[in-house]
Amino acid sequence: MSLHDRLRAAILARQERAQAALNGPYESLSMSWPRSNGKTALSAFITAESPAFVLRQCARDLAILDRHQRDDCNDPNCPEIVELADAYAISTEEDTDHDG
Repeated sequence: MSLHDRLRAAILARQERAQAALNGPYESLSMSWPRSNGKTALSAFITAESPAFVLRQCARDLAILDRHQRDDCNDPNCPEIVELADAYAISTEEDTDHDG
């Protein structure tokens, strides 16, 4: 499986988890966490990393992959793809082919 394929699979899995959370019983996930003196650090983090925000990030990341595939980018050291792989904790050593 190419790096591009591994990235797409990771992004789609993250997107699926976020969509499932968005469809969950809470309008705001932070509401399910205990509060003390306002928002706790965990509550603030969960609010900032809401499913809707994660879905926007996934859409952006998929657009990056699509652009690279469309442009036939085959540079194994492409900084944008290497950074994306790093963000998803995917090794670039196994297969650096990301041209689709």
